Amino acid sequence: MKNNRFTKNFLAAVTVAGLIISATAAHADLIYTWTGAVDGDWENAANWDANGIPVDTDPGNADQLDQRTTDNDIIIQGTAPTLNIPTFSGGDAFNNNNANTPQIQMQSGTMSVDVDTWRGQGVVHNPNSLWSSSVGTSGGNGSAVLYYNVISGPDGRGYNRDPDGPMKWTIYADGTLNISSPRDTFTMSFNSSRTVDFHLPGGTLHFVDSALNLGGYEDNFFDLTAPGASVTVNFGGDFDDLAAVNTAIADEIHFISSTEQELEAVDNEDGTFTVSVPVPPAGTVIMFE
Repeated sequence: MKNNRFTKNFLAAVTVAGLIISATAAHADLIYTWTGAVDGDWENAANWDANGIPVDTDPGNADQLDQRTTDNDIIIQGTAPTLNIPTFSGGDAFNNNNANTPQIQMQSGTMSVDVDTWRGQGVVHNPNSLWSSSVGTSGGNGSAVLYYNVISGPDGRGYNRDPDGPMKWTIYADGTLNISSPRDTFTMSFNSSRTVDFHLPGGTLHFVDSALNLGGYEDNFFDLTAPGASVTVNFGGDFDDLAAVNTAIADEIHFISSTEQELEAVDNEDGTFTVSVPVPPAGTVIMFE
């Protein structure tokens, strides 16, 4: 199935309030702590503790925290509120291989991050490789809520603007991901090589005040694999009405369940719809063949 195409190990760690980032180096972990003492500028050393701005441990790229190796993923174990919301760059020009849209692994707490885009278009990560982030944990350690605010774009060229590298979000049962942007319609991809997939083993995903344009690419999809998983989106874009949503579910395009859960679409009567795996009533015994 599609959700088995990509695997990735997260080897770094971060927590918020402080926002603590651990970049796994060759000899020992170096801890970076976000204080937000001055403003929300990630590149301002005054917003960090004595260790300064996080740097990439990949040789030759020590001037930035990018995604060229697994050594510099961001794992948030967090607390809220975040003092002075940090802003992540959406990436620099393609030809210089800067790839500084951080990956996030948020394990607990609540955090809001602002994500700028490359030239107002979309985000750039590591060319020809997977960008992977998550909210919550497979073990369900409490609650993790991430507000992921795309503050410019994405325009019609798509959220994933990277040169031929897919993006993946995983939202676990104890996780909630809220994605917002200034656009009425959130365009997901530049082309069929720059897609975004969302995996929801019980988690909650909300596109705030945005409809979706998935470009007709089947690799832009939402895989709801456990009871409680849900995706809420504005009507419009590719889904003008509930009939269009139910057609996508029936055709197993965009809304799928690789674990063969029954998906349900509901008109919330507020301009949004929700696709979910219903939670069985208390006391229900589920039989598997």
